[in-house]
Amino acid sequence: MYPTLKIFANIIGKPSAAFRVLKDQADWVKAFIIIALVSIGIAWAILPFSQQVEHAKMLESSLDAPQTEQNQTTAERLGFLPVLFTPFSLLIKCLVSAGILYFGSQFLGSQQALKFKSMFAVTVYTELILVLSHLINAVLLLCFKDMSDVQKPIDLQMIPGLHLLFGDHPLGVLKLTLLSQVTPFAIWYLIVLSFGVAIVADLKRRRVEWLIVLVWLVDIGFRIAPSAFY
Repeated sequence: MYPTLKIFANIIGKPSAAFRVLKDQADWVKAFIIIALVSIGIAWAILPFSQQVEHAKMLESSLDAPQTEQNQTTAERLGFLPVLFTPFSLLIKCLVSAGILYFGSQFLGSQQALKFKSMFAVTVYTELILVLSHLINAVLLLCFKDMSDVQKPIDLQMIPGLHLLFGDHPLGVLKLTLLSQVTPFAIWYLIVLSFGVAIVADLKRRRVEWLIVLVWLVDIGFRIAPSAFY
């Protein structure tokens, strides 16, 4: 456990040192378990707010009162299912990201005897930054927002994002959600991930930047997809 925690600490303070270790010792299982458990805890903590968003959506629909009440009851009973599936969605996300980075690095001419396991380990450990962001966001949400203040997915976003620069400008829901994902934590994540890919694949950072942005856009795409229905 100590080596895993040490790599976590280096991800925050000395990312290059962390990725040099992962290049040769791609042990990701313990790190994934820790991140998955924390993610489950975060999802469980903000579950009432997530359900409030669903309830607001039902009220805006064309369903009559009995149907709305029935759907709400069903959603409350099954609300724990997305929480339980959090590790599986996290695993799929890391696999897709690692796949893009692995094959993209080979396309860019990596001379390193690149292993998919090493690239997967990079994506798992770098996920720590996003988990920290989600944790801080959850704490701020629980401390400073009431249930009545939450009506749309964007209302769950407490970390300052690029959307704040537009003030009251009427942005579409999808644009608003996309811009809200451009946060200090997202920039930090991209920088650290670029270090990891460059070190593991033995490539220059400027050559892998487009891969990093692609991975980030794919991740955002999954997160903003539900916004299309609001």
